[in-house]
Amino acid sequence: MIKINERVKHGLRLVDIYYAKSNYDHNEYDVVFYVQNKSPIKGANEFHTILLDLEKSEEEIFAAFGKHLRRGIRKMEKSDEVEYFTYLNPSDEQIESFIKYFDDFSKNRGIYKCNRQNLYQLRDAGCLAIEGAIEKQTGDILVYHTYTYDEIRSRMQYSASLNYKYPDDNKKRNMICNVNRTLIFKGIKLFKEKGLKEFDFGGVTLDCNNKTMEGIDHFKMEFGGQIVTEYNYYCAKNSKGRMFLSLKTMQEKIRRSDK
Repeated sequence: MIKINERVKHGLRLVDIYYAKSNYDHNEYDVVFYVQNKSPIKGANEFHTILLDLEKSEEEIFAAFGKHLRRGIRKMEKSDEVEYFTYLNPSDEQIESFIKYFDDFSKNRGIYKCNRQNLYQLRDAGCLAIEGAIEKQTGDILVYHTYTYDEIRSRMQYSASLNYKYPDDNKKRNMICNVNRTLIFKGIKLFKEKGLKEFDFGGVTLDCNNKTMEGIDHFKMEFGGQIVTEYNYYCAKNSKGRMFLSLKTMQEKIRRSDK
C-alpha cells in the first residue's frame, strides 16, 4: 500500500492511498481517494489492469510471453547496442530528466503530460523507480519507464520512447520496440528479485473500438498475466467527509448540466 499527498482542504484531512485491499481503515482522515482498491463501493470507477504473478519462477514467467515477444527480448539480450539503467531512489535531476523526455514524447503523441508533483511525492515516499535504455552509439535514451511500488506490487506508471522520431525507419522502430519489451522484462525481474508478488501493467482499456488503445492492450497482454478489475473512488470516513463528497457530487452535476 502506498500513502501520499496528505493534505488539508477546506478544513478536511485528505489522502491518496494506492493498492489497498479494503476501505475499512484510514479513519484518521476525513476523505480518502483510493486508487486501485480491491473493494468497490457504490459509484466507484472500474479500473481494468493486468497483473503478473511474480511468485512464479523467472522461467515460467518468460515461457508465458508471446512467441514474438520472447524472440525480440532474446535478440536484444544478445546485442551490445544498448545499455540499461535503473534508479530506485531517483534524484531531483533524474526525475527532471524523465519529465522533459516524457513531455516531449507526450507533445508529439498528443497525450497528457506527466504529473511532476506526483513523481516527487512517490519518490519521497520511497515508492518510485525509473528505468531506461541508452543507445551506446548515439547516447540517446531510446526508452524510459517509471514504476510505482510498495512491498507487494510494482506498477508501470509512465512509458515513453523515441519511436516517434523515426516514422519512416522501420528497422529503427522495430529495434526500439524490442528494447521496450526487454526493459519491461528487466523491470519484472528487478521487482521479483526484491520479493514483490505482483507486476501491474498500468491498466488496459478493453476498448475494441479504439484501434490505438486496442494495440496497446494487445502489447501488454503479450506478457501473460491475468486481467483484473479494481476500483478508484473517494471514500468518506465521517460525517464531515460525507458532507464534502455530497457537495462535490452536486457541483459536478451542475457543471455537467451547464455544458
